[in-house]
Amino acid sequence: MDSWILVNAAGSLGKAKLKGLLEYYQEPERILKCSEEELLQTGLVDRGFTNSLRLVKKQFNLDREYKLLQKYQVKIVTIKDDAYPASLRYINGAPILLYMAGDMIKEDIFAIGVVGTRNYTAYGKNVTARLSSELASEGVTIVSGLARGIDTFAHQAALSANGRTIAVLGGGIAAMYPPENRGLAMEIAKHGAVVSEYPMMEQPSRISFPLRNRVISGLSLGVLVVEADVRSGSLITANCALEQGREVFAVPGNITNDYAKGTNQLIKDGAKLVEGFQDIIEEISCLKELTAGKKNSRKQQKFSFAVDKQETELLDLIGSEPVNIESLGARTGKSVNQLSRLLLQLVMKELIRETSGKNYVRTI
Repeated sequence: MDSWILVNAAGSLGKAKLKGLLEYYQEPERILKCSEEELLQTGLVDRGFTNSLRLVKKQFNLDREYKLLQKYQVKIVTIKDDAYPASLRYINGAPILLYMAGDMIKEDIFAIGVVGTRNYTAYGKNVTARLSSELASEGVTIVSGLARGIDTFAHQAALSANGRTIAVLGGGIAAMYPPENRGLAMEIAKHGAVVSEYPMMEQPSRISFPLRNRVISGLSLGVLVVEADVRSGSLITANCALEQGREVFAVPGNITNDYAKGTNQLIKDGAKLVEGFQDIIEEISCLKELTAGKKNSRKQQKFSFAVDKQETELLDLIGSEPVNIESLGARTGKSVNQLSRLLLQLVMKELIRETSGKNYVRTI
């Protein structure tokens, strides 16, 4: 685990590049053994990374990191572990590891990101609480960023509904930000997970928050933006969702409210207008069938999901022998993002499963 921690720490300002570097070298130990010139020759990293890696090798305190992991009851899940979230694995620039307090479970694949401004209005607070609570009551996991304002209300509402929620941090778990949400984070860890790609004591920065947003959308089937001005980081999350093939939803706001300008613009650009939680459920087929299954049975049963034409075509290419996403891309002509979305749907419907080495096999 030492090599994973060190390579990840070296990429603090370029997290999105680490996945490509790891795919090139396969193991983090090989990255550590390379000279700076060898790393630069790959074209995957710049001098800033090699300088950072050199400093990390000399200065990073692994003993302190392990003590903090124990103190805060945090585990590390690498991108090669089975416990790594399937929905996150194939996004562009997926984190090579996650620091995780609490646990992610199979059902967390049915997730919606809920984000918005820190400078909320009473309307934004009430809408966030209502929608997040209703979604959580239907078995949908709420993903957000634990920031002040809309994010906080989304997490709180999910917990109040006895649902599950996941908080994605822009800094280390031991360097909790905002500090007043430490108690909330502890509650989230009991009913979901608090995750970060940053070393335990790393402080959040203007760069880390936008990077965090790709993880929020990557863990979600869609992203709901409640209130946001035109410069809000929530719009970055919405853009990440679009790039990853996820759905984007927005709550309409008062045209005189500056914190509605971003959400109203999203709707103009094609985001699904949301007036109630059903608008989200109806747009994502697996959520629609999940909620229908819960109505038919209050017991935890295996639901039978319908399969659309694109999913059927992809399923026909997957058999009992493992096949990877690159091979499926060559055979279908679809992009990695398109395939990731379809594979995720098939995994959720328990028609295929992911095996070691990022391969897939049929379960039927």
